Amino acid sequence: MPHVFTNTPTAQEVFDAACAFFATSPGPSTGLDDMCMYRDPTGRCCIAGNFIPDDRYDPRMDDMSEMPDYKPNSGGNALNNLIEHFGQVVPPWFKEHQRLLTRLQSVHDERDNWFHRGWDYDRLADHLKGVASLFKLDVSAIEQVAARGRIPAGWQSVEA
Repeated sequence: MPHVFTNTPTAQEVFDAACAFFATSPGPSTGLDDMCMYRDPTGRCCIAGNFIPDDRYDPRMDDMSEMPDYKPNSGGNALNNLIEHFGQVVPPWFKEHQRLLTRLQSVHDERDNWFHRGWDYDRLADHLKGVASLFKLDVSAIEQVAARGRIPAGWQSVEA
């Protein structure tokens, strides 16, 4: 279920929610060709997709190449196209935090952060530290991602 803010979040709130998403998500949202998607066929979301309410998600968001004025590889991912073509649908704060969301999306899309079709939580935490540094954000929320990296392979975490 997507994380929906009831107000316009600060950059720190977006970052903290992104860390919580990465810590609880089993892995990247990809299609059969390993291309990243806002929502994949199994129901996984990418980080930007996690902030799009279910009733506002449109499957065309994952294939905008046929849209007028589509810009291939804009910003390293399709977030710029998403905002341009679905600006009235995505949360209004996407535009305000577009640079941060683009960086977080790049962390999601970075294959170095994947281990098979799951996350390499240690690498993910390191990349999130870079984002926090760039945007001058508090890094406390990254601990929940790093903690997932300390769970032995094959074990499952239990939420208290």
